[in-house]
Amino acid sequence: MTATFGLLSALNIGSLRAADVKWHPGVQARAGAPRTEIVTNGMHQLSSNGYVVNGYVLLGWSDQRKRVVMSQAAENNLSSFYRLGSSLDIQGNRTLYAVWALDKNGNGIPDYQEEAKPVRLDTEYVNKLLSDLEAKRRAEEASGSRRNLRAAAVSLPKWNIKDDIAANKENVFFVGCTYNEDTTSTHEILEPLIAFYGNNSFPGSGSHIITAARDMELVFNYGGVLEDSCLVGGKRRPQKAILRIPFPKPVSGDTLVAKDLFSRDPMTFTRIKEDGDAVLKMYFVKKKTGKGPDTLANSGAGNDTSYFRVKGPSSYPSVSFKGQGKPFIDQETGEYVDTLTFQFQIFNQPEFAATTIRSRVSYGDTMRLNYGHLRGTPLKYMMRSLDGGWNWHPADSPLTDVERDLLQDDSVRVCLRQLDKAVGYAAYVKEKFMDPERYTYQNFLDREGVTPADIAWYDEYSRYTYFKEIYDKVAASYLPRNLMDTVIQYYNDVLMSSPTAWANDFGGDITQEIAYGFAPVADDIFLYQQTYQLYPHLIAADYDTTEDRTTGAVERRDINTVFGKQKADAVAVPDWCREESYCFYVKRDAPPVHQRSVFIPTVEGVTVVSPGVGYTSIPSQKNFTFRVKYTGEPMTVTAKRLIDGRTVEVLTGTLNADGEYEYVIRRVMQDLTLEFTKTVANTLVDQPSVWANSGAVRIHAPKETTVRIYSASGVLVKQATVQGDKTVPLSAGLYLVVLSDGTTQKVLVQ
Repeated sequence: MTATFGLLSALNIGSLRAADVKWHPGVQARAGAPRTEIVTNGMHQLSSNGYVVNGYVLLGWSDQRKRVVMSQAAENNLSSFYRLGSSLDIQGNRTLYAVWALDKNGNGIPDYQEEAKPVRLDTEYVNKLLSDLEAKRRAEEASGSRRNLRAAAVSLPKWNIKDDIAANKENVFFVGCTYNEDTTSTHEILEPLIAFYGNNSFPGSGSHIITAARDMELVFNYGGVLEDSCLVGGKRRPQKAILRIPFPKPVSGDTLVAKDLFSRDPMTFTRIKEDGDAVLKMYFVKKKTGKGPDTLANSGAGNDTSYFRVKGPSSYPSVSFKGQGKPFIDQETGEYVDTLTFQFQIFNQPEFAATTIRSRVSYGDTMRLNYGHLRGTPLKYMMRSLDGGWNWHPADSPLTDVERDLLQDDSVRVCLRQLDKAVGYAAYVKEKFMDPERYTYQNFLDREGVTPADIAWYDEYSRYTYFKEIYDKVAASYLPRNLMDTVIQYYNDVLMSSPTAWANDFGGDITQEIAYGFAPVADDIFLYQQTYQLYPHLIAADYDTTEDRTTGAVERRDINTVFGKQKADAVAVPDWCREESYCFYVKRDAPPVHQRSVFIPTVEGVTVVSPGVGYTSIPSQKNFTFRVKYTGEPMTVTAKRLIDGRTVEVLTGTLNADGEYEYVIRRVMQDLTLEFTKTVANTLVDQPSVWANSGAVRIHAPKETTVRIYSASGVLVKQATVQGDKTVPLSAGLYLVVLSDGTTQKVLVQ
C-alpha cells in the first residue's frame, strides 16, 4: 500500500502530473468492462485498448456515448470525436467512450466506406433459364390453342423481361437507349455499365468517398465508331454533350464525389458513325488557367497523390491509390494507368428496306428475317413474334410448330423488337436476390449488390426483429412496473446518466427504441447488474448474450425472404428502348412452276389413246397418266431419263373395261422418254414399283418382298415385308429404296 501511494504521489509532482482515464466500451457492452488507466498528462496516441466486437470496427473515442455509426454523414457529424491513431492531449481525469461503426464483413473498414460489388451475371444460369423458358413457351404454343390458330386477336404479346437476359451475354449498347439510371433517389448503379467501380478506378477506395484535393476536370475522348461528344447526360447535365466535367475542390460543405460526376445519372449515346466497335476514354486533368494543352492530374511525380483525397474533415489524408498517383486500373494488364478505357459494341436502331418479307421459306428451320435489313441492331439481339399474339422468341431461333402453321397463310405479321440490356439485367437481379441457392448470406457479407444503406437497413431490421421477440416475451410477463418505463429509466439513469437520453436518442420511434434502446439495456443488465429486477425476465425470455450472433442468425434466416424481396422489389423494370416494334408481313408468293416433258415414241403394235405420241409437257412434281392399246400381247413399259437414257422406273399397267392399259408416272421431276419392249402380260403387271408422294414413300409389291429404306448418308431408316401396297411416312429428304429382288430406286420425299 505504501509503495503504491508513494508512486502515485511521485506521479503528481511537477512535470509528472497524472490523470485517470476511464476507457468505456460505449454502446458495445459485450466488448468488455470499462477499464481505468493512470496516464501522465500530455499527448497520447489513441489505440483500441483491446476492445473488439465481431461485426463492428472501432473508429475512435469520444467524451460522449455515441450510437453505432451507420453512414459517412453520421461519422462526419460526430462531435467531441478523436479518431483511432490520432493523438489526444490529456490534462486531467476523463471518461472516453468507444465509437463503433458497422463492419459486417469483418475486414476492418466501415461498411459505408466500401463500394458495393455489382451482382455479376451468371451466364450458365441465364442459358439454362432461357432454355427452360423457351421449352415452356413452345409447350404452351403446342397445346390446345394450336388447334384454333386464329382464335386470338391479332396483336403483339406482352413483354417478358426474361427474354431480354440474353443481351447481357455480350457488352452491347444501343443508340438512343438510356443507361446508368434506376428509380432510386440515390441512383446507385449496380449493373456493370459505364461507371466508376472498384475494379477499374480508385483502387483501394470507393468513388463514392473520393473527392478533389485540387481543382480538376474529367475529360472524355471518343474513338472507334463513336462520334465526338455523342454521349450526353450526367450529373445535372441532361441532354448536354459530355466533353469535360469540372471536379472542383469542395468548399462550403460541398460533398461532390467522383461518383457524382457522371456514373450516377442517366446517359444516352445519341449518334455513331456506323455500327460496330466503340472506345470511350476518360482521364483527370488539372484545371486550365489558359489556352495551353491539358496536364494530367497527379503528374508531378510517379507517386504524386496531391489531387485526390477521402471525403470528410480537412485532416483526412490524400489518397495514394496503393502507392501510386494513377487513379485507374487497366482491365487487361492490371496496371495502374492515367486513362480509364471502355470498349463495347454499339448499334443504331434497326432499319429495313421493305415492309413485306416475300421469302417466307425457312432454311435451317429459321426464317429469313434479315431480308431487307439495312443497318442497326443485328437480328441476334432481337426477338420475334408472329400473328395472333404468340410468344416472343429469339429472332434467329428455330420456328415453333405454331409458327410453321401460321406461315401457311398469306399476310402473316412478323414483329421484331430489340433486346434491352437494362431490362434483362433487372430480371436477372430479381431472380438472383430471391433465390437462396444463388444469393447467399456470404454474398451479402461480401457486399455483392449491397449498398451501405442496404446494410444499415437490414442490420436495423434484424436487430429489431430479434429484440421485438424478446421485448414481447418480457412484456407478456409480470413486472413491478411497465416494461417501457423500466427500460427507459435504466437507459437514462444507469447507462447514459442523463434524464433525457432516451428521448434524445430515440424520440419515440418504436423501431429505434427496440432495435437500439433495448439492446444496450439488455446487455448491461445481463452482464453487470444481474440482480436487477429485469434480469430474471430476460432469462425467462431466452435472451442470448451473444446478441451479434443471434441477430446474425436472423439475418441468415431472412436474407432472401426479407432482404432479397426488398432488393427485388426495388429493382424496377424500365421501359428503355422498348417503345417500338418493327413489323412486317409475310407474302405467300406462288412458287415458280417448272415444266417437265415426257416423250412417247411411235411403236408398232402400240396405239397411244391419250395424250398422244411425241412430247407432252406437264408441271414438275405432277403425276403423268397415259393410256395405250396393244395389237397383241402387252409390252413392258420403261420410263428412262431423256438426258442419258438411264432407267427410272418400270411401269405397271392396269387393264380397264375398254381394253386399254392405263399407266401412271408419279411426281415427274425430270424429262423422261418411254420405251416399249415385248414381254408377257403377267410379267408386266406384276412388277414392283416405288415412288414418293405426300411426305411418304409408297411401295407396290405384287408378291411378298422385303423392303429396306436408307437415308442419303447410308443409315437404315426402315425395313419391312410388303405384299400389295404400303405407305411409309418419312421426313423430307433423299432416300434409297432396295427391294429383295435387287430393284433399287432413289426417291425424294418433300
